Amino acid sequence: MKSLPYPKAVLFDWDDTLVSTRLANHAAYNHTLKAYGMPEIDLEVYCRLPSRASRDSFPEIFKEHAVEAEKLFYNYMDTAHLHTLKPFEKAQTTLEYLKKKGVYVAVVSNKLGTSLRKEVTHLGWDAYFSLVIGSRDTPYDKPSVVPAQEALKQSPHQPSDGFVWFVGDSIIDILCAKASGCFPVLMGASQTSEPDTFPMENHEQLLLTLQRLSLS
Repeated sequence: MKSLPYPKAVLFDWDDTLVSTRLANHAAYNHTLKAYGMPEIDLEVYCRLPSRASRDSFPEIFKEHAVEAEKLFYNYMDTAHLHTLKPFEKAQTTLEYLKKKGVYVAVVSNKLGTSLRKEVTHLGWDAYFSLVIGSRDTPYDKPSVVPAQEALKQSPHQPSDGFVWFVGDSIIDILCAKASGCFPVLMGASQTSEPDTFPMENHEQLLLTLQRLSLS
């Protein structure tokens, strides 16, 4: 396994990587299920679902109502959850460190791009990211390499240089990272069993790792 290099570019997933949105997303999902007469699911089951984009998963769940269900889901998100949006501890400190060091940083999320950018702006984080790429901003979503490639289009550093990280919390992120040639960094201690990845328990560990690598 290759060692982790100090990054010249970092791509971050958003939900449950930089910010805690699990409860809000779960509430929006159950709100949508209920609207179509479907049984709600508990949080534990929801957290085990793959973090696919809604445009990929909703047609399987809501069939011919997928478009309307997606609108209902994101309308609920946009009107009911911004006040509960909470950055993970040390996440902003990590972003501030990367900005100070001149590292190219972008977001690659499967959340609808318009809603994603509302959340970034709500937190006052626009200045930390060169690009914020969400679902429907590109023809395909993660695990496709397309959104990662789009997020790096303004970067002078590409995965082929060997200095680009992809930081996420799910297998979808890891698949995207590996397919695009980035170093896959997994946030969350529960994910440490994933092969050929670099696990980070939290942002404090991520920040300490960055600081250590900068001195080597």
